[in-house]
Order: sequence, then C-alpha cells, then structure tokens
Amino acid sequence: MVIPIFKWVVGLKKEIKTVDDLKGLKMRIPGFAGEVLAKVGAKPTNIAPGELYTSLERGTIDALEWVGPAFDLRMGFQKIAPYYYTAWHEPGSETQFLVNKKVWESLPADLQIILETSFRVAAFDMYTQALHENANSWSKMSSEYPNIKIRSFPPEVINALKTANAELLQQQAANDALAKEILDSQASYLVKMREWTNISLQAYLNDQTD
Repeated sequence: MVIPIFKWVVGLKKEIKTVDDLKGLKMRIPGFAGEVLAKVGAKPTNIAPGELYTSLERGTIDALEWVGPAFDLRMGFQKIAPYYYTAWHEPGSETQFLVNKKVWESLPADLQIILETSFRVAAFDMYTQALHENANSWSKMSSEYPNIKIRSFPPEVINALKTANAELLQQQAANDALAKEILDSQASYLVKMREWTNISLQAYLNDQTD
C-alpha cells in the first residue's frame, strides 16, 4: 500500500481565486477538513471511492480531495477536471498501528521490541515508497495530460481557512479538557520545531528555488 505524503485537492473544474469561489462548492472531503470548508461556505460531502469519478463527471460534486498521483492516475480524475491544488489540510500522513493494551502488556519484552521495530520499518518503507510512486505517477500524468493546471490557493483563501481552522480548534479545546491538553502540546511543539525547520528544510528549499 502506498500512503500519501502530501495530499492535494483535485477535480476542480474551475479556478479558485477568492473565498467567494468556495461558497456553495460541493466537495468530497471528509473529517475535520470538511468542517473547516463548511465554515467558509463550501458544502462538504463524503462519497464512496467507487462513486467519485461518476459523481464528478455528472456534476454531483464540483471537486474532491483524494490522495496523490500514485492513486489519482488510476482513478482518472485528470480526464475530466483540470485544476489540481496543493494541499492545505494534510501536509503529511502517518501510519498508525493500534494494539490492544492488555495484549501488548502480556507479550514478553523481546517480542515487544520486535514489533516496535517492525512498525518503524514498515512506516519508513511506506514513506519512501510513497515519494517514489507519486513522483513516477506525476511524471506520467503530467506528460499524458498536459492540460492539468497546478495551483495554490490565494493568500485570501488560505487566511480564511486558517481562521476557520483556528476557531474550530478553539471550540474543541473549550469543550474538552483532553482536546485542550493535546492542542496546547501540539502548538508548543510546533513553535519549537518551526524554529529549526526554518533554518534547515525551509532554508534548503528556498535555496533551490532561487
């Protein structure tokens, strides 16, 4: 299985230039990201994967959030909608392994270590596989469908989404003590991590685009 490293918004038949362009937009996008879009006026919905192409083609939805080139190429969205937008809602993905706590604690220490190591290796393998497959698929997709247009949401749209996101998170924190603890911890860590990435990853990327 290939997991996405950076999800994108695909299937848009029109370009998004202002926040008003999001109002009434029928988009397949589940979860919290859908709540954010609803707050700025879009109409999020959840449709089974097997129905997405037909729904987009017939106008049941105007756009959809999917995975990345490695999966999109198979789905064929690029045949009917030209606009692909870089993601704002899921800049990274992770692989989760859930184990019953009582069962885990019943295992001997050596088996726990073996499982932990296997989890890490599987997660890393999927990460590198996703990068490779998405790069190859994008090369194929962009050459076979040169009319695909890659866009980023304008600052006005991004700011509106950020505001909606922050307001929804504040509501969650106000209504749930555990949610507040988690969100405060994430925010604190992000500040510390961002200081480093600004002078490492971001600085490197800036140098490559100059």
